[in-house]
Amino acid sequence: MKNEIVVGIDPHLDTLGCVIMHEHEVLSSFSVPNCSKEHIDQMIDKAEGFAKQFSANCVFVIETTNVFWRPALSYFRRLGKSVFTVNSLQTKNARGTKMRKTKTDIIDAKNIVAVYNQGNSHKTNFPEGVLMDIREITRLHSKMVNLQSRLLDRIYGYLFQVFPEVFSVFKNGSVTSNTVLTLLGKGLLHPENLRNTRIDKLANVIIAASNGYYDRETAQKLKELAKTSFGVQEGRQGFTACLSTLSELYQHFDDVLKNMENEMIKPLLSQINHPFSSLKGFGTTLTASFVSELGNPNNFENADDVVAFFGFDPSISQSGKRTGQGKHISKCGTKYGRETMYLASGSCMMHNPSLKAKYERLKKSRFWKDAKSILAADLTRTCYAMYRDNSAFDQNKVR
Repeated sequence: MKNEIVVGIDPHLDTLGCVIMHEHEVLSSFSVPNCSKEHIDQMIDKAEGFAKQFSANCVFVIETTNVFWRPALSYFRRLGKSVFTVNSLQTKNARGTKMRKTKTDIIDAKNIVAVYNQGNSHKTNFPEGVLMDIREITRLHSKMVNLQSRLLDRIYGYLFQVFPEVFSVFKNGSVTSNTVLTLLGKGLLHPENLRNTRIDKLANVIIAASNGYYDRETAQKLKELAKTSFGVQEGRQGFTACLSTLSELYQHFDDVLKNMENEMIKPLLSQINHPFSSLKGFGTTLTASFVSELGNPNNFENADDVVAFFGFDPSISQSGKRTGQGKHISKCGTKYGRETMYLASGSCMMHNPSLKAKYERLKKSRFWKDAKSILAADLTRTCYAMYRDNSAFDQNKVR
């Protein structure tokens, strides 16, 4: 064991549970207010005092709980301290090995030190320069996309209840077109409202919203279906109000997301030298998310390390005669980066024949989601090499 004074820190909204240890001996345990420069400076002084006493190096190890650890990590970094992080799942697993299932901030802080001493901590750094700005914006963008998809699920759910026949009218059953969202906003996709609306008025709304793609015939078809709809007849006002509100929210999210990409992400990304314009389907937001989650490519020894950081490496579960090669990905590392590359695998194979052909080959022997995950892992390797070497995408190198 190294001659080190290790400070384990269990962060919470208001406090930091701290334990100072040398080898297996607890020298001091206490709590200090989180985000209090005065108290954290006192904790640092106490730890460095022990370090002088034992002629040891001083190391700070923080559990990555929610966002409560980030100000402390940033502060330690600014002071030039040696600081590491451990994941909360790691300390939970360490706690689970104990006979007595007890949990306190100090016990957790000791488990944090134990994880560090086992060599399972991480040298965590925030992205450098503009990459930090890009990462925070793209992460919010990702969360908002997920929220928008939940709104869409709710719209589908309500429409299925009140007017299931509507999905036979519009192309691919989509409810995200301007035509459908406009009709929802005006309350015109409830069967009873349709029956009570003049055909001329309905046709004018449909023609204007679709720029002429749909016409009076579409309006007539909707009215005919409304006469014999199988949908729920009760709660007309409630369903109409819910659908109108959801359509407005969905369109608002659309506007906000477009503004984030054009006014925030794109200007920041223009400051980064990258070759991803050569990879069709790898758009502005996907590119920005990938480079900000990856950070400096020189921080990784090879592409396999990047795949592991993005959580696409296979999980291992060996027992008895089983080989141990799991069928599932590990899902370790950056979940935002993993989500980005999974989405990118879909959009990129739509624009690159070599990627599409590879996906079709993979799908012949495995479930489509597994095939897409493998393609995402390979695309992660490719994008890492492109970014590291500043090289263009080459269709001929896809195998």
